[in-house]
Amino acid sequence: MGQVRGLLRGISYSSGGSPARVLTELDRALAGLALRTMATAVIAHLEPQDGGGALLRWSNAGHPPPVLVGADGAVRLLDVAEADLLLGVDPGFTREDRTVPVERGATVLLYTDGLVERRDRDIDAGTEELLEVLRECGGLPLEQLCDEVLRRLFLPDAEDDVAVLAVRLT
Repeated sequence: MGQVRGLLRGISYSSGGSPARVLTELDRALAGLALRTMATAVIAHLEPQDGGGALLRWSNAGHPPPVLVGADGAVRLLDVAEADLLLGVDPGFTREDRTVPVERGATVLLYTDGLVERRDRDIDAGTEELLEVLRECGGLPLEQLCDEVLRRLFLPDAEDDVAVLAVRLT
């Protein structure tokens, strides 16, 4: 995974491409370098727009979808359609960029599957629990929001790594 992360970082920096383009190039590099591994990833860019909002542009390679918490508290799971293939499956796969406007005061939450999936709970039930926590706590300051998400969803004996990233547009 360290090699994949390093490749991703280099390709993202040098290409300046869209998230889908970066994931496509990463997939090609994995095949070309014979790194026989599969991985999930979400790459997202926030692009400033006139009027103070932004456009979130992302591509998803088999990763749990981002969540958008609107300034009004509405919670929306992005990518409700199936995510693109995992990295390392088919280097010729055509990846897609998706976009959604993000208003001031809205929060974008990215997370790893370890937050919502465990042996005693399937990923759909865990995702619904995450959405419920965000409905209740989405307006908290970011640090408190992340703490509350982790407090309510992350078990001390979890077997998988967990990462949470929250960005609020101000």
